[in-house]
Amino acid sequence: MKKYQAVAFLLSTAMTVNSVAPVFGASSDILGHWAEVTITKWQNEGRIGGYEDGTFQPDKAVTRAEFVRLLNSAVSTPDGGSISFSDVKAGDWYYNDIAKAVGSSIASGFEDNTFRPSETVTRTQAAVFICNALKLTPNESGASTFTDTADIPSWAKGAVGAVVSAGFMSGYPDGSFGANKGMTRAEAVSTLDRVLGNGTSQGTPKGEIDTTERDKQKQEQTKSDAGTMVWKGGGSGGKGSSSSSGGGGGGSFTGDYKNVTIRSQAQADNYSGKTLAGTTEIYITDKGIDLTNIKFDGDVDIYAKSSTAVGAAYAEGNTAVAAAYLADIDVVFEGTTGVTGRIRVISNDYINTQVVIKTRVPKKISKFIAAVAAKIAGFDVETVEAQAPIVISEGANIEKVEAKTGSSVEVEASADVNSIVTSGEVGDITLNGSGNTSVTVGNGSSVDNIALNGSAQADVKVEGGASVDKITLNDNSKADIDVKQNAEVDTIDSNSSA
Repeated sequence: MKKYQAVAFLLSTAMTVNSVAPVFGASSDILGHWAEVTITKWQNEGRIGGYEDGTFQPDKAVTRAEFVRLLNSAVSTPDGGSISFSDVKAGDWYYNDIAKAVGSSIASGFEDNTFRPSETVTRTQAAVFICNALKLTPNESGASTFTDTADIPSWAKGAVGAVVSAGFMSGYPDGSFGANKGMTRAEAVSTLDRVLGNGTSQGTPKGEIDTTERDKQKQEQTKSDAGTMVWKGGGSGGKGSSSSSGGGGGGSFTGDYKNVTIRSQAQADNYSGKTLAGTTEIYITDKGIDLTNIKFDGDVDIYAKSSTAVGAAYAEGNTAVAAAYLADIDVVFEGTTGVTGRIRVISNDYINTQVVIKTRVPKKISKFIAAVAAKIAGFDVETVEAQAPIVISEGANIEKVEAKTGSSVEVEASADVNSIVTSGEVGDITLNGSGNTSVTVGNGSSVDNIALNGSAQADVKVEGGASVDKITLNDNSKADIDVKQNAEVDTIDSNSSA
C-alpha cells in the first residue's frame, strides 16, 4: 500500500502576480502594486472592473473618457442631455458619461468640437474636472508653491490650487506639479479615492508617482492601448442606454458587493455589517484574519499567500505522516458572521502550518473543503471534504467526512463526527474522546491506520477490495469491525482495557 508523507518545497523564484486567477473583483496584475489596496476596493465596490483579458494594467495611461467615467462613479452626477462632439457617437460606451460630465459643467470639449475621449487625461485636466465636479472655490495661491507653476495654464491654476489644498492631488518629490503629465489608471483611481475619502486614501504613498519615463512614450501619452474596459454595469451602451451608467459608470454607488476579494484585515473590517454575495476570495498571511459581522451570501475561498511562493505536496514514502504543525493560521468567524454556501481552503504557501477555520459562537455551514492541511473548530457542518490532512477540533459537529486521496483525519476529544467515508488512498484516521463514529473504508480504498484512543467507539466497515494496514484500539476504546469479502486488514492491535 502506498503511504503519503506531507512535505513542502520552496520554489526558487518569488511569487508573481500572475499566480492569482483573474476574476472580476481581483485583476491578475495588481498584486504588490503600490495602489493594490485602493484598486481592489474599487473593484470590490463595483466602481471599476478590469480588462477583458483579466488584467487591470495599473500603469497604463487613463483616457479622458475613462477618467470621466471614474469621476462619475465617485460623485453623484445627474443624467446629461444630448452632446454633439464630432468624435463621440451615440453608440460609444462613454457617450452617457461624457454627456453627464458636460451637462453638469464638469468637462468640456475643444475648440474644434472634439472631446478627444481616447487621449490621455493630463493632471491639469483631471484637476479641473474634480474642481468642477465638487464645485470647489478656485485657489490660485494653492498652485503657486510648485517649482513648475509657470507650466500650469492660467485658466487652470485656480482649479489646481483648489484640489491640491483639499488634499485630492499633490506634487512630485522634486517640488513640481507636472501639469502636462498624463495619469496612469492607478493614479486616477487613487486620486478619486481621495475624493471619496475627503483627501485620504488607504495604501496611497505620500506625493505623486513620477511618470517622466513613461510619458516619453508617445503612444501612452495619446491613447489607451489595452482594449475594452469591462464595467460592472455593462459599459457598452450609448445614448439612452442604462447599461453605460451602471456600477462602474456613474451616479451614486448602490452598495451591492459581489465576488469580493479581501486582501487585508483592514479590508475585512470595512465589510463589517455588510452582505457579500457570490464567491468571496480571502487572501491571508501567516498572521491570519478576523471576519467580524459579515454575511457571506455564497461561498468563501481562502488562500494563505506569502511573499515567496511555497507549494505543498504529498510525496510517497515509508514514514507515517506526522500530525504536528509548527504554527496555526487562524481564520476567525466572529460575531454574526455567517456563510450560506461552502468554505474552501484552497492553498497555503507557509511551510509546516495549517489553516484553522474557527468560530467562538456555533455556526452552521453546508460544506467545508480542505484542499490543503486544515483544522475546523466550532462549526456544525453537513459535509467535510478532505483532500489533505484535516483535524476536526474543539466544538465541531460534523455529520460526514469524505476522506479522499492524500488526506488523513483526526477527530479531537472535544469534537463529534457521525461518519467517515474514504475513497482512494488515505493516511491515518484517528478518533479521540468518547464519541461513536461510523468508519467506512470504501470499495477499492486503502487506509494506513485506524486508531481509537480514550473512550472512542467506532463501527468500522471495510468494503470489498478495500484494505487497512492496521487497526489499533487504545485506552478504553471499542470497535465493531466488519471486513467484507475480498477486503483486507493486515493487523488488529488491541491495547484497550474495555
